Parts: sequence; structure tokens; C-alpha cells
Amino acid sequence: MDSAQNSKEILFRKLSEIELLVRDIYLRFSELFEEDRDFWWRLAIEEGDHSSLILAGMETFEPMHLFPEEVKAFSIDELDESIARKKELLDQVKRPSCSMSREEALRYSAAMEMSDIERCFQLLMEEVDDESRERQLFQRLNRDSAEHGRRIFARIKDLETK
Repeated sequence: MDSAQNSKEILFRKLSEIELLVRDIYLRFSELFEEDRDFWWRLAIEEGDHSSLILAGMETFEPMHLFPEEVKAFSIDELDESIARKKELLDQVKRPSCSMSREEALRYSAAMEMSDIERCFQLLMEEVDDESRERQLFQRLNRDSAEHGRRIFARIKDLETK
């Protein structure tokens, strides 16, 4: 395997790891906040789907040049920083002494979904006039798990009005 291919594989694996960490955070939120269990559970499943989509992209679509360039634009350093932040948050919420409120969990999640990496998924899901076949394929594969940020902000708004 040449170094360019190795670098791409590292990038895809790190992107997948980020999605799995977000999934694990949302799973923990589903345990902490029983009243929102279904909401967090659905988001967690979708984050797992994102991870699978990334790995499928690496194994199947990237060799055929059918994976959006935007997903491959992150530096390894950016990804490592994102992984470290998410691991820290996961460690925090896994502690038995975790006293995070529902609102705090939603705000952390909103910030995660608006981060460059998660936001990339959402931007790729937006329709544009000159969509490439790569983007169209990505949208078809990911159509059932889009708009996490919008759903989280709607949940925040609902919580604020109660």
C-alpha cells in the first residue's frame, strides 16, 4: 500500500472513530435522560450509520472515486483533536457522578453537530444545483440520518418553552 493510500485509510478510520464516539455519547445520554431516551437512541443509531457509511466509502466508493472530496478534506491533526475532545466528553458522561442536565447534554450535542466534521455531513446532505454523482450517492446512502443539528436545536427550543 502506498503512503497516499495509507493516509486516506487513516483519515477514513479516524472519521469513523469520531462517528462512533458521538454514537457512544448519545447512547450514554439515552441512559442518563430517560425522558429523551428515544431521541438520543435514534441519533446514536444514525451516528453508527455514519461510521458504516464512512467505512463503506473507504472500501468501496473511494477506489471508484465516488466519495465526496469534502469528507476527505480534514487533516489528521484536526481529526485527532476532535477525537480527544469527544473521548474527554464520553469519559465525563460515563462517570457515576455525572450531573449533566438535559439542557447541557443538548448544548454539548449541538456544539458537536456544528463542529466542522459533523457539519460536513450536514452540508453534503443539502441539495445544490450542480450536484456531483458522488454527492448524490452520499445523499442517497445517508438520507435517513440527516439534520441532527436541526433536531437537537428543536429539542432545546422545546425544553426552553416548558
